[in-house]
Amino acid sequence: MNKNRVIMYLMLAVVFGAVGLMVFSEDSVGTADMIRLFFSGMAAGAFLANGILHWRGMVAEPGTVS
Repeated sequence: MNKNRVIMYLMLAVVFGAVGLMVFSEDSVGTADMIRLFFSGMAAGAFLANGILHWRGMVAEPGTVS
């Protein structure tokens, strides 16, 4: 796997995790809810990173030889 691709996945995952935590958290949210919000935001960030990398042509389509 390309080093730039891994870095982009991690950056977007952490950013979206933090954004999801800030947007959806309230004062009454417990620790378990915060962890769940952070990881669901990280999943959204990884999904977006995959879409961006496909759009920029950095990820080969399935079944192709890169």
